[in-house]
Amino acid sequence: MARLLSALLVVLALAACGKSGQDSYADDFPPIDRDLAALGSDVEATLRSADTASNAALARSFAGDAKRLGGIRDRLDELDPPASLKAEHARLAAAATATERALGDLAGAARSGDAATANAAATRLVRSGQVIDSARQKIANSANLH
Repeated sequence: MARLLSALLVVLALAACGKSGQDSYADDFPPIDRDLAALGSDVEATLRSADTASNAALARSFAGDAKRLGGIRDRLDELDPPASLKAEHARLAAAATATERALGDLAGAARSGDAATANAAATRLVRSGQVIDSARQKIANSANLH
């Protein structure tokens, strides 16, 4: 009986040392948030310089940004948000997917010189980027992460 009690105490002590899902999310989300913010700034700079950049340079930039966002989204998908943030996390992940598609479409439009497709993709990019910013700010400012 004493051995069983000792084993149970060891298991309880180990369990108490582990991070809760909320603690893990609170630790793992901020670097993703910073990466999303940095990517957003880079994409904005590319959009601002689009009128002076070559189509080839824009295609490379947008394709690289799409790949970069895919990696960030993969890291986001690995997180297990606390129940209070699941809906906002899902909104962020969906917006990241939409933004990645828009970036890919912009890259393709720049490669082919298709201004109409580029304009439509840029509009989608701005809209989905706004959702990303809103969702990431709500998550980052959540009392559940502090």
